[in-house]
Amino acid sequence: MQKRVKIDRSRLDRFKFEPLTDLKIFLKEKPEINDELRVDFNNTLIKQGIKIDENFKQQIRTEWRATIKSDIKRVAEEAPDSKNWYLKRVLSEKPIKLRVKINRETGEKKKTLRGSS
Repeated sequence: MQKRVKIDRSRLDRFKFEPLTDLKIFLKEKPEINDELRVDFNNTLIKQGIKIDENFKQQIRTEWRATIKSDIKRVAEEAPDSKNWYLKRVLSEKPIKLRVKINRETGEKKKTLRGSS
């Protein structure tokens, strides 16, 4: 299960993915396509010759994760003397492991750290 986070405009503006940048420029040049996208998103993309396949989606996921990792690393480097175990793991590029227990009756989740080596 993944935590759902609302993505606001400021987060998207930091995301620098070339095909999306090209798409934004294209939409500024032809504002009438914006209206078509609101009505029928998928067919409008197909009509414009924009193909969103699994490779494209994987590139976006990879770039998004890289952006998140760089943000975490930047925060960790700003506080190098911190006693925070998570930040030390990030700076040493080690994974953070969690153990999650889910109560079958209530659905309550309990998260604990796995090994703090």
